[in-house]
Amino acid sequence: MKKYTWLTILTVLVLTFGSVFTAQAMIIPPQGEGQIGIQAVVMHNELPVYETADASSKVVETLQTGSVIILMNQENGWAECCLSDDVDGAPAGWVSTEGLLVDTAWYMTNEETPVYAWNDTEAPVFEVLEEGTLLPILNNDGEWLVVSLNGASAWILKTEADIASEAD
Repeated sequence: MKKYTWLTILTVLVLTFGSVFTAQAMIIPPQGEGQIGIQAVVMHNELPVYETADASSKVVETLQTGSVIILMNQENGWAECCLSDDVDGAPAGWVSTEGLLVDTAWYMTNEETPVYAWNDTEAPVFEVLEEGTLLPILNNDGEWLVVSLNGASAWILKTEADIASEAD
């Protein structure tokens, strides 16, 4: 009888510690305004940064899909931006807000994670993401997340941990 009791206790401990030390994916909520502005993600390739809030002004930088910038002042469809969150960083110029995803939530993978063409595990897999990949969330749709992957929308099936963390 004692043999089975110890075996049961050992099994419970292994399961308990195994679940405690299992890496979990993270859904990082929007952060809101920081010290110098609000975070935005570039959603289309080659977004020009202009010297002034005017498309006819000089282009000072070109941003790629997935670039993260800080928006400081917004007016009439334009935003003054900084290319880093360094409080001493100078504004880089102005961007059109049409190509931006502003103050979004993020998804960080905890293991290799398949990304599907639509919300079905039988759908084609776009890519298998490595552990620690960070993607902006476009929509939270029940058991699925719609994320931006290289400028396209893609679907990730939430894990049990993701669903449990949302309930907290």
